Amino acid sequence: MMEKGYQTGNPVVYQDSKGNVGRGLATVASIMPCFPQAVCLLGSAEPVSTAPVFTIIVSLIALLSALFVILSKKYPPKVEQWAYGTIGMILGFWLRRA
Repeated sequence: MMEKGYQTGNPVVYQDSKGNVGRGLATVASIMPCFPQAVCLLGSAEPVSTAPVFTIIVSLIALLSALFVILSKKYPPKVEQWAYGTIGMILGFWLRRA
């Protein structure tokens, strides 16, 4: 018998770990019975924080767009003020963290 879980609604023929064959709706338990073991084998036991990576990416995108606005000299003064403010905000953020 299949366990209750997220049902995709697609009928499937499955075979459990004991070799029994059955029919039913696909569930996470029937599609990936060894998923926790695979994750344990492939990944590290310690949680990895991706926050610094996203912080760097967002900072670089904002910095590059602000530098483009300042160096291109084809934008109005209001937009250039935004660019200078953005660079100041990024510098303040990273100097505060240092």
